[in-house]
Amino acid sequence: MKNAEKASAEKEGGAASFHVSKPEMDQLKAYVVRIMSEYNMKEDQGARLIIGGIFTLHSTHVFTGIKVYAPLLRHFSTVTELVCQQETFDEKALSAFLQREAKIQTRLLLVCSNALGNGEAPKERMAILCFLLFIEGIVKDTSLFDCLAMEQKLSSKGPAVTAQLLEGLRTVTDWLRVKDDEGAVKGQEEAVMAA
Repeated sequence: MKNAEKASAEKEGGAASFHVSKPEMDQLKAYVVRIMSEYNMKEDQGARLIIGGIFTLHSTHVFTGIKVYAPLLRHFSTVTELVCQQETFDEKALSAFLQREAKIQTRLLLVCSNALGNGEAPKERMAILCFLLFIEGIVKDTSLFDCLAMEQKLSSKGPAVTAQLLEGLRTVTDWLRVKDDEGAVKGQEEAVMAA
């Protein structure tokens, strides 16, 4: 995997370009599952393990690393039973699965915010990270709103960094609210036109 990354970086004239093939992604998924099983890790630690690896191995290209490993992160940040058989659950079971998924995604966001608190421009990087995680399907909008409600836990780097991270997160959640409001207005307009 490292040789492929190095070759593609040389090919691009030194610019960072990463690619992970499907077999390599499947192998990484198997490694993470095995590690989680051997060390009796909780289900929310799989995504945290992967994001920690991305922040460590791709420290200068975190967003590219997240984009490349998005399928892997998506796998470990969603509840598998929920994806497979959503229509067969009763309301109570579905609610329990959604709560588990929200817990996984919120903890992933908290790990990311703590890692971003170390660098420069945490506000901008937090906004980009949250947007990227959302559009890649790694976290849901509800998890972003939940994380916003847990503002004290966003960073252990102090109140100034926490305020910047919150501002970056609010940028994305405000955009999501506007997007939802526009969708509701458009739906109302279509209903009026159809009547």
